Amino acid sequence: MPFICFNYTGGAQPSVSAPLGLWPGATSAHGENWVDFLTVTYNASVFFSYDLAVSGATLDNDIVAASSTSIASVKQQIVSQFIPGYVSPITVPKPPKWTGSNTLFTIWVGINDIGSTFGKGSASTASINQQLISEYTSLVEQLYAAGARNFVFITVPTIDRSPGTIAAGTTVAGQEKIDVVQWNQLLVNMAKSEKALRTDSNIWIYDANALFTEILNNVKSFPQTAGITNTTHFCQAYANGTPTDDYFDPSCGVPVNQYFWLNSLHPRTPVHDVIADVLSRELLAGPNIC
Repeated sequence: MPFICFNYTGGAQPSVSAPLGLWPGATSAHGENWVDFLTVTYNASVFFSYDLAVSGATLDNDIVAASSTSIASVKQQIVSQFIPGYVSPITVPKPPKWTGSNTLFTIWVGINDIGSTFGKGSASTASINQQLISEYTSLVEQLYAAGARNFVFITVPTIDRSPGTIAAGTTVAGQEKIDVVQWNQLLVNMAKSEKALRTDSNIWIYDANALFTEILNNVKSFPQTAGITNTTHFCQAYANGTPTDDYFDPSCGVPVNQYFWLNSLHPRTPVHDVIADVLSRELLAGPNIC
């Protein structure tokens, strides 16, 4: 869910003093996101994050186009950026000495794909999702061929419970939920198939959907979100960020830190904190796809 986290073509690569590398912009939370927390808060040791994600990206622009041609799809991030930059011919300055055993590849995609297509109806989205997962599989196989062995695939969260979808009505929310459930099942099936084919790989499915559901149903499930009082709406006065985490605008009713959602789609920083916290524990527990 980052906006722009890492400029792989120029500037500083991640280092001990700057494990996220050159930081060029904001995040979808307008504050620390799950990548930040995982890298510098819940890390068991020093590690570097090379985050090629960009806001609005879909898996493959040829299947589901992003809102702008300037937005690099996940396919482009892997095929046109990561592989030439860090595998061959290695175009980045001072490339890391990464190996399959010391590197984790994490992919979180599907939110924008579903948001752009669920309105077409279940018959159409079933076909689109099959195409997307087929391409997803191809990208994972290209990463494997490049030397990747450790993978985390993150499910699409409960975007059907986001303020933007809630405002559209229960019928729309129901359509989107069907698409989300279908996508996530296809993702799990893909992960199991890849593990069966490539037994030397380590694969985790990180269920962001279940996590969001747990928090939305009971904000006190985690200390980071226990202070949230509004899980269904966002306040426009806070949507573009606030000067402090406890900033209060009277038009919003409660301070910003009592909202789950920053805007119509994206959760606030405390939710990202939980995402990283739970993910770190699941990584330590070992792969959950066998």
